[in-house]
This record gives sequence, structure tokens and C-alpha cells, in this order.
Amino acid sequence: MSTTVREKALTAIRLANRRYLQDVLQRNLPERHDDITALFERHMAAIADYCMGGYGGAGSLNVAFIRGLHKMLFPEGYAYRQEVDGKLRELVPGEYRDGQGAADSQLNPGAVVVFAPPEDVSAAMEGAVERLNAALSAAKSPKAKRDAVLWFIFDFSVIHPFGDANGRVMCMICDLLLIKEGLPPLHIAVIKEQHREDLYRAGEQAQRNRDLAPLYEVIERYNPAALA
Repeated sequence: MSTTVREKALTAIRLANRRYLQDVLQRNLPERHDDITALFERHMAAIADYCMGGYGGAGSLNVAFIRGLHKMLFPEGYAYRQEVDGKLRELVPGEYRDGQGAADSQLNPGAVVVFAPPEDVSAAMEGAVERLNAALSAAKSPKAKRDAVLWFIFDFSVIHPFGDANGRVMCMICDLLLIKEGLPPLHIAVIKEQHREDLYRAGEQAQRNRDLAPLYEVIERYNPAALA
């Protein structure tokens, strides 16, 4: 695997996780910042190595890789428990969520977007990966490859398979898939940081109408180089 591909993947991985680093730095004294940043860089490099070794290109994505990527975001032995609607929910890295999830709608204030029921997550993820692999294997043009990746990312966001860190996993996979296809990464994480409402609104519109045009408009507006 060329160094260039790994460097592009590492940059995308850093960008997808830099908000997490910023949050950690804000909670710690300045004299600890250099050590924390160095630890972050080692962590990002390990994730890049995992991605280079675990995903070989079009037609080869699998759920074990995705779950392993989620697991790598957390320290060894990490587990988080939270009471939701009177029930104790547990987040275990690499495991699918065990409770229902939802998010506020950006199109309809006061409404919520409900994610896949927990009992459907496993089958839904298998289906999404299968569709992606078939579409990428058949794609001949950059546009067709980019469309395949974006539809997978939409499927992932609607399924919302994990209890936490879905956004980071989604952004890393999106750019990894594109980089392995020789395409510029979209750096959705950066757009999300700076223009969250626009991105989420476009995503809802695209998902509702099964039309990628609203999302492409947001990408063209905020990261046109990715579509060059």
C-alpha cells in the first residue's frame, strides 16, 4: 500500500477525531497538552494502520471491520452505562447499541428522526454493506463511486448502529472508501464542525427523497475541491 494513500487516510482520520481531541484538551491543564496531543497522534496512526490492513478496496468492506474500527476509538476495557427511559443501557466498544435511538429533525422543528430498532441493526448493517460492495464493484465512473459511498453513509446514519461515536466512524469510513478508490476525501467531519445544520438538513432531504442533490450542493459550497 502506497505511503500516499496511508497519509491521506491518516489526515482524514485526524480530522474526524480532532473535535474529540479539542474537548480533551479543554478539560486538562495546558502543561499536559503536549503529552495528550502526542498520545492522540499515536492513536490516530494505529487507526490508520488498522484501516490500511483491514480494508482492501471495492467490494471488500465487512461489518467486522466496521465494528473493529469503532472499538479502536476507545481505551481497552472501556464500558459506559447510562439510564435511558428507566432502563440501563451499556455502551461496549465494537458492539451494536442495545437501546432505541433518535435525533432532532433539522427539517421539522420539534420532530425527531428515529433510528433503526436495536433488534434490526445487525441485519440492516449487513444489508447496507452488501449494497455498498455491489455498487462499488459495478461503478465505472468517479460519480458512480462517490454516489455508492454516500448512499452507504446515509444508510449508516439512519441505522446508527452504535451507542456513541457513530459520526466519527461514519466520517472515517466515508473518506477511507473514497481514498481507496483514488478519489478525494469529502472530509464530512470538517463540514459537520462548521456547518452542522446545513449538512444535517441536506442529509434529511436527500434521504427523504432518495436524491443526493442536496448533499452535493452542501459539499460543493463548503468543500468544492472534493468534487474536482
